[in-house]
Amino acid sequence: MIPLKLFSLVVLGLFLFAQPQQAVQSPMAPPPPSPATCRHILFIKTGNNTYSGTVEDFSLDFGGFTVPDLLSKCDSLTGGPCFGTNQTAMVQFDRPCTERICNMTIKPNGELNDEWNIESVDLRTYPQGTSKYVYLDYWLLSNKFIYRASVFGGLQSSSPS
Repeated sequence: MIPLKLFSLVVLGLFLFAQPQQAVQSPMAPPPPSPATCRHILFIKTGNNTYSGTVEDFSLDFGGFTVPDLLSKCDSLTGGPCFGTNQTAMVQFDRPCTERICNMTIKPNGELNDEWNIESVDLRTYPQGTSKYVYLDYWLLSNKFIYRASVFGGLQSSSPS
């Protein structure tokens, strides 16, 4: 009977002694690596203004652009459409990504039923520090269309001028 009580006390003492050490050590331990936490920076160039934000959490005030402005096309970069004269967009990847997480929505100011949508892009092929242009086509959700986006172009080191 006594050895069993002694054993129980020893086990209880070890548990109580080890608990504070574990509580002290756990905050000091580095967090586990998370390969999916790569940031993707979007640059929107509108004339002399540049807007930027992360793809994961980005909102943009378009500042009074009208639908005809957004519907206008340009081919200065690729021969394909852009969203307006002298307006380009670019996604910059600041480190390699491991999965398809480049999903983004931009809502024009005051247009709750309309939105820009950059669809999924496989980022695993883009090396660290590179940038890719995107172009945006505009449709109204109220007309049962959606905004579309595509990735194109070569590598750039800064936002387009």
